[in-house]
Amino acid sequence: MIHTNAQGTFRGTPVRNRLLRLIPDHELLEVMSRSETVRISPRQILHHWRLPMEHVYFVEHGLVSVSARVEQDRFIEAWLIGSEGMIGAPLVLTEIDQSPPHRRVVQVGGTAIRLSAPEFLSMMPTLPSLRKALLRYVDVVLLQTSQSGVCNAVHSLKQRLARWLLVASNALDDEK
Repeated sequence: MIHTNAQGTFRGTPVRNRLLRLIPDHELLEVMSRSETVRISPRQILHHWRLPMEHVYFVEHGLVSVSARVEQDRFIEAWLIGSEGMIGAPLVLTEIDQSPPHRRVVQVGGTAIRLSAPEFLSMMPTLPSLRKALLRYVDVVLLQTSQSGVCNAVHSLKQRLARWLLVASNALDDEK
């Protein structure tokens, strides 16, 4: 057997991305056969604001910030992505190549599984379990982002920092 999804491995290498661990073996094999594992470094911009997405990333280890532009050279973090998620949600929703309105920047370096955007888009119709998992993930991101907006409006700085640390710890899959 090439991989065992139940054990979270592909060709003997652990698959740490929690979205990819949800899909059946045959879909994981399809994704992994068309992807590459890449290093992501702090301050590396994975997607620039208002430019077409060239790749999607399934974070294995690390932390990526999705930021909204509020001024010419000023961005505010909207949400975080770690091993529980993926970078490229706009492509899940629209299934067309687009220029998303947010910037994605690596905060904590690590590794990610990367697919080209066209490759990802071509796979989506044939991988129903992946598509379902990604749509559920986007739903959770929308809920968390709206909750974050409410928290930013009514909670103290200390409370907001505590929330951010908990979200970052979960995204990093870190129990320390």
